[in-house]
Amino acid sequence: MWLWGPMGLLLATPLTACVLVAGKHVPELSFVDMLLGTDQVVGVKERLYERLLAGEQDKAVELFDESILETSVVKTYDTILIPILARAEIHWQLRELGDDKHTFILQSLKDTVEIIPQSIHSIICVAATPPTAIMHRL
Repeated sequence: MWLWGPMGLLLATPLTACVLVAGKHVPELSFVDMLLGTDQVVGVKERLYERLLAGEQDKAVELFDESILETSVVKTYDTILIPILARAEIHWQLRELGDDKHTFILQSLKDTVEIIPQSIHSIICVAATPPTAIMHRL
């Protein structure tokens, strides 16, 4: 069962490291860097849609929050929310997405849109409040 035996145990890590370095520097082997590298290959939109498909609304809200804080509400809606709605609708019409999952995604996004302005408003209010005013509240 042991293909290389003890020598394989000693050589596996250096060989893997060599393949990873080759994947970073040789364009034809870039897929290796994608598989073994630490860089995130999938964008926020894809990760958020995947979280919704997995039924993890809390994680999706976290990703949505991060995107809003990094860019803006309008840009996040334009580049993430609307494409996710379009993708869910297309997958549903192609019968790749069941009615229950489609309804869950739509409801989750609706809830997220209703929750986000409140959380962003509270972050902005705390950030805009002078430290002395916050101390007086405590």
